[in-house]
Order: sequence, then C-alpha cells, then structure tokens
Amino acid sequence: MAVSILETAAAEAAASIRDRASSGRELRVAPRVSCRFRASIQVRDVARQTSVVDLSATGCAVSWSGDVELGEVFDLSFQLPDVDQTDVACVGLVRSVRGTEAGRVVGLEFHNLPSPGRRAVAAFVRASLSGAAPSEARRHWSGGPDLGAAQLVPAEEKQR
Repeated sequence: MAVSILETAAAEAAASIRDRASSGRELRVAPRVSCRFRASIQVRDVARQTSVVDLSATGCAVSWSGDVELGEVFDLSFQLPDVDQTDVACVGLVRSVRGTEAGRVVGLEFHNLPSPGRRAVAAFVRASLSGAAPSEARRHWSGGPDLGAAQLVPAEEKQR
C-alpha cells in the first residue's frame, strides 16, 4: 500500500510540473531580478564585453550577439553595483538561449563561484527584491558547509 501511495504522489508531482511547464510558467529554484550592468566573458579564447540583464543566486542572463551553443562554457566576471563593488568571477554554463526585441539573451548557470561572490550575489538579489540596500541585507543561509548547494532563507522564515 505504501508503494502505491508513493507512486501516486510521484505521478501527481510529475503531472503538476508538466502542467506548469506547458503553461509557459518558468520553473526556478532561485528568484531573479532584472538589472543591467557590465560583464566580461571569455569564450573560445576571445574576450567580450556584454551586459547582465537579470541575476539570481544560481545564474544570470546576458545580452549576446554572437554564436552560442547549449552546454557551452564561458568564463564570466562582473562587478556588482552597490555591494562594496564586489568582483564576481566564475564559469557560466549556457543553459538557455532566447531571442528578444533587443537581441539574443543567453542564460548562464554559475559554476565554481567562490563563497564571497556567492554571498554578494545573494545579498544583491535579496536586497533588490526587498527594496533594501544590498549592504543592509541579512545574510542567512540554510544547508551544510557546501555553499554550492545552499539556499537563501528569508528573514521572516528564520524565526520558525
């Protein structure tokens, strides 16, 4: 009996995910914010300047005019505005490519992002969502010592 309940729950969860995906609603792990600031990308031994157009704790979207393939890896660096001018440098894995009226936008997933950069990005996103200055954002994390798997905990949930 327990197995059939688990199978039913799994089937219902899969159906829910399919329904949300087919409705055009994005399935995201981390909230993202619209922004615009300069970034440097190196791909195929060529350095290029671009703009970050949205940002989350797990990745970003950049404007792009060149050729790109899903799964391609970029070296990415940028400086967050209003967060003590923190330099962020990591590898970005191309997860999506979409066209917009303004041109092409490439979605990058962060990899090998050091802890200070991860905390700065999370503080920037959290502050942007709450309307507070990034330097005033509280730095609460859940998860073990592997910050690559950590998740943000909003301040109101920390009290539980």
